[in-house]
Amino acid sequence: MKMPWHDQTGLAKAAALLATIFGIGIGLCGANFVAVIAFVPMGGPSGPTGFRAWVSGTLAITAYLELAAMVLSALGLGVVGLVAVVRSIKNHFTQS
Repeated sequence: MKMPWHDQTGLAKAAALLATIFGIGIGLCGANFVAVIAFVPMGGPSGPTGFRAWVSGTLAITAYLELAAMVLSALGLGVVGLVAVVRSIKNHFTQS
């Protein structure tokens, strides 16, 4: 299987890798949402107990990790875009 960053270098490789991480994070957040709906009881007089408590704790941890990966990859994509724009402007003015 060919990875999107296999033949890339520099900013293109960073952008491909960060976009892949962002896309995987979005997919995992959707899967996590479905798992929470399926395993964690909503409302009620008491919280989850037994296996459901373990699952809900694990799903909460993975949700935070997924959100952190998405935020960091989005910030990274922003930085890559900013660097690309700065390089483009610099090249425009230095090449007469």
